[in-house]
Amino acid sequence: MQLSAERLLHLSIEILLDLGNYLINALSLPKPSTYAEIFKILCEHDILPRDMMNSLMDMARFRNVLVHGYIAIDKKRVYEFS
Repeated sequence: MQLSAERLLHLSIEILLDLGNYLINALSLPKPSTYAEIFKILCEHDILPRDMMNSLMDMARFRNVLVHGYIAIDKKRVYEFS
């Protein structure tokens, strides 16, 4: 069950990052150098609410944990972002 939640969370984050990159390119906004910067740029240009910026950036960083398994994945973090 946890593996399914992790995979679905990973796919959801990837979709948001892909959409964010699409918007950045379409609107000729500054190019991000990290996944987290995608959300920072969108929030700073009022595409996404600024009060969500830190949460979205944390979510993008958590994507790296899901994909690369840098550390043991914390079930609470998976639930928090789901």
